Amino acid sequence: MKIPTDEKVPLVLWETNLFYKAIEKWGEEAQLRQLQEEAAELIVVINHLLRGRDTWEHVCEEMSDVKILVDQMSIIDNNNELMNKYRTIKLNRLKERLEK
Repeated sequence: MKIPTDEKVPLVLWETNLFYKAIEKWGEEAQLRQLQEEAAELIVVINHLLRGRDTWEHVCEEMSDVKILVDQMSIIDNNNELMNKYRTIKLNRLKERLEK
């Protein structure tokens, strides 16, 4: 399958293409370390928001960084099936808690 190379294609294909290019350029370990860094930044921004020292917009920006890198991890490890398994388990647990 040829991966699209510009923004004139559906967003999901454009994103996937960018993810593959990033992994190829910087490597798997670097992207995993970047995920670690972005997750830490998200934690800090959430703490600042809760103390009234930051904005929801900044939280959204940091969440976007984390989501982009999490999506790259799914490509790197080809773990969509495993991720979906645990997502379903956790969603069912949430559903049970909400019904109590």
